Amino acid sequence: MQPPAKKRDSPSLKASNRVVPPIALHLVPRKIPWQHPAMITFRPLSDDDPALAYSPLLRAALLTLQYAQDHGAIELTRTKAFKRVFVHWAVEHFD
Repeated sequence: MQPPAKKRDSPSLKASNRVVPPIALHLVPRKIPWQHPAMITFRPLSDDDPALAYSPLLRAALLTLQYAQDHGAIELTRTKAFKRVFVHWAVEHFD
C-alpha cells in the first residue's frame, strides 16, 4: 500500500484569509467594475464601428438570433446538444 500523496501547495500565496496571486495582477487598474484584473482592458465599440462589419462572431450571433426568432427556438437533444435541423441550417448560413 502506498502512502497518501502529499498535497502540493497551490501557486498562490495565502495572506490572512484571502488568496493573493503570485503575479501582482491585482495592481492592474480596473476600468470597469465587473472586469477581472487579469483581463485585457475592455474597449467599448460604437454600434457603427467599421470593425463590426467583419466580425465573424457578431455575424454568427446575429444569424443565430434571427433563426431563433424565425423558428421560435433552437431545439436541443436530451444531452443538451443542438438538434441536427439547426446544425444543418448553421452550416449553410455561417461562413
